[in-house]
Amino acid sequence: MDTYLGTNLKKLNSLNLKVNFRVSNILFLFFLLHLSSCTLENNSDTEAFDMLYVNRNDADMPVYIHGNISSNVFIIVLHGGPGGNGLLYRPGVFSEELEKKYALVYFDQRGQGMAQGHLNSDQITIEEMVKDVNALTQILKHKYGNKNSFFLLGHSWGGTLGSAYMSTDNYQNDFKGWIEVDGAHDFDLILKSQIPLFQSIGNEQVQQGNHESFWNDAILTVESIDTANYSLENLSELNALAFKAETNLALSGIIRNSATDYLNLSVAFKSFVFSENPLTSFVTGVFTNYTLVVEHETFKKNLTSSFNKIKLPTLLMWGKFDFVVPVELGYQALNLIGADDKKLVVFQNSGHSPMTTEGGEFASEIVQFIEAHK
Repeated sequence: MDTYLGTNLKKLNSLNLKVNFRVSNILFLFFLLHLSSCTLENNSDTEAFDMLYVNRNDADMPVYIHGNISSNVFIIVLHGGPGGNGLLYRPGVFSEELEKKYALVYFDQRGQGMAQGHLNSDQITIEEMVKDVNALTQILKHKYGNKNSFFLLGHSWGGTLGSAYMSTDNYQNDFKGWIEVDGAHDFDLILKSQIPLFQSIGNEQVQQGNHESFWNDAILTVESIDTANYSLENLSELNALAFKAETNLALSGIIRNSATDYLNLSVAFKSFVFSENPLTSFVTGVFTNYTLVVEHETFKKNLTSSFNKIKLPTLLMWGKFDFVVPVELGYQALNLIGADDKKLVVFQNSGHSPMTTEGGEFASEIVQFIEAHK
């Protein structure tokens, strides 16, 4: 569900990052031609499909709108990464439930997914992406009308982008609510909260005889990091280790394994076969990840100094066993966000992606939030 700081830095250091994102895959196109008799149907306003592009500052960014547009509620989904794509968030229980009630807007951010454009590194910044989200919002308002209610949902890196958006100018005024899911808004706190989490959970797992070799090695690794003087390589190593930790917790039955809940072959087929070229998405994502993380040093970002500016109703959603962006960031946001109406929900059987591990409960919390504020 999310890419991360695991980019191979040694291989990418020598690359020129003025990248043409119009990558093609001839075999993939041939496959699409073979399937040209298949079409996506817009059955009704309650099961709608629409697609549009946001074009600004040399980027063409696709937007896929699925669900119940007659509800007059639109949820813009900011995907994780940097380097992910919007449609990764569609074939799950949570999105199926939400699409029955609302319109979900799956957006490929600048330089990611199927977004196109001849971009240099100066055009791949958080500031540019914030402007992209604002442009998307204005397009949706123009196309569907001002009577609609808009909500912004950002997961992981999408929480970074969404936090920046909500504290920029008066952009938040276009929305009824902000939903941050395991959002990476303070990278320093991420590392400093990962280390005690590895120590406490790791020692518990060793005592229970669960994957002892992994947890012993992980504890030694985190204890070797100087929290007062750490590097991007330390963050990258911890990030990769965090995903392995969550995999082991799932194997031990602590994090809920809900692969069957997440996988919807029909939705996945329509989303990815007709809309997503995995090769293009991978290549563009790698370069954008490198540009944001290495060139622009996004890993030094701390957006919390502007959290007092966020006055919108806010729903914070975190997994208890999130090793990638620990729940301490959820409590931090709850304390610092300037909204009077704010709530933190911690999912007890989840890691970094509670929308997949506890999809039904996740959707239910969002429905309650939207119904209260639309």
